[in-house]
Amino acid sequence: MVGFDAYDDVATFPPLRGAVADAADFADWALDSQGGGVDPADLKFLTHPAPAAEYTTPRLQAYLDGGQRWPAVESSVLQGLDRLLKEIDAIGEAAGREPNQEGRVFVYFAGHGFIRQTLSASEDPETCFALQNFQLNVAGRGVISCEQLKRHLIRRGVREVIIFFDACRTDSPAMTEQMPLGFNLKLSREHHDYRAAIVRASKPGRKAHEVVHGSHHRGAFSKSLMAGLRGVRNDQGGLTMRELITYVVTAMTADVAPRNQHPDWDCRPETDGFELFPPKAVASGEPALGEPCGGLAEFPVQVTFSTLPIAPLVVVNHRAESVARVDPPSLAFTVNLPIGSYALELEDDAHTVVTAFQHLGPEATYVQI
Repeated sequence: MVGFDAYDDVATFPPLRGAVADAADFADWALDSQGGGVDPADLKFLTHPAPAAEYTTPRLQAYLDGGQRWPAVESSVLQGLDRLLKEIDAIGEAAGREPNQEGRVFVYFAGHGFIRQTLSASEDPETCFALQNFQLNVAGRGVISCEQLKRHLIRRGVREVIIFFDACRTDSPAMTEQMPLGFNLKLSREHHDYRAAIVRASKPGRKAHEVVHGSHHRGAFSKSLMAGLRGVRNDQGGLTMRELITYVVTAMTADVAPRNQHPDWDCRPETDGFELFPPKAVASGEPALGEPCGGLAEFPVQVTFSTLPIAPLVVVNHRAESVARVDPPSLAFTVNLPIGSYALELEDDAHTVVTAFQHLGPEATYVQI
């Protein structure tokens, strides 16, 4: 868990007001046996400055007093950052050596971030987190790529990686250098049995906002994220990534209005197959933890064709289930769908796929064919 409100002068970033509070809140949830269930010995926590007393719960304070915390960042920032990178390497190795363990690793970043443009046209731009000693013109100095970190941990043997990224994703065209620690790695065929999710606070090119929460500030994404992790469960007492993201999308949209901020994500497996909390057996008359999710919120998808389709159309989800049908064919139509991955098929013998698309909500998704 990493949170930076303050950066070195060379980073030229303005100070933040909620990143440390956000990291402290996530760490408190992670330590909770009813939350992340992380053993204090396995929690790595780094902030600058140190969390104020108003952000520190008794559970987090007991952790901080127990000698598990990293070196005091205010007096030894660079030592702490070097240790962060070494710990990332060690976490992967330790998880890979535990064949009977779940092997889940949470990564939480709150602070400044950006999109790193790549030198290769075949590579997508990467979402990066800026550490406190970030320097734009020094290769790899104070930069961690979320995608490369995910691949690095998987190559080390981690079976499940969940990264929550609360930072801006504005463009940084000058950042084209490779990441440190050999993170610029590809996954081979042997790395297929894993689960991974990267949930980012904003869409590419957009800012992540802070909001007032009580007497202090919080990241709008983290505020909604923590409310969802702590308080939302489905009718079976479980929580899938899809249910969590749907809650965050709707709650955060209301928090930041009239500004716009919408999260995006990559999940393997798909969001409704990614269980954060499994269904929980609940005794008769005993309420499940948290509030029920209810029906998943639906947001509009607008589809337009340049020529009239030759057959009726079917929208299918990632499980190949039909969720909407358009008959007779039309040059334009709108359908409301939950967030997720979909394909548009012709209703013919071959189930010809016209296109596939991601529906992120809450804004309308536009599909042009």
